[in-house]
Amino acid sequence: IGINDTLVTFFQGRPTPPDEFERRYTDILDRAVAAGVPRFIIVEPFYVDCTWDAMHWHEGNVFMHEDLGRKRPIVRRLAERYGAAFVPLQDAVDTAAKERGPAVVAQDGVHPSAFGSALIARHWLAAYDSLPS
Repeated sequence: IGINDTLVTFFQGRPTPPDEFERRYTDILDRAVAAGVPRFIIVEPFYVDCTWDAMHWHEGNVFMHEDLGRKRPIVRRLAERYGAAFVPLQDAVDTAAKERGPAVVAQDGVHPSAFGSALIARHWLAAYDSLPS
């Protein structure tokens, strides 16, 4: 949850304001709780600067970061509110992109490569391991 709201805003000019984003995210979590889901792992939405000309959203790198920058704190707060394990990804993908190049992490900025998927998996597993038994 997160990057698709940002992409829809960029492509279609239909913004998801932070308060609406939080309301919708909360609704999903409340429904999951009501359905009996005992615990959550919430993943921080991320964006890697896209340098691939074939993806025309590479022109919106600054916008993508600004829009997600308003939503990531909401995701973190919801993880805390619901006692969820939180998977922080933006800093990790930023570091990896600086070390190896953005295309190695996610060529189009959104969909992770094999390397990007392994990076996410490592952070997800660390969050999973932090859950109480």
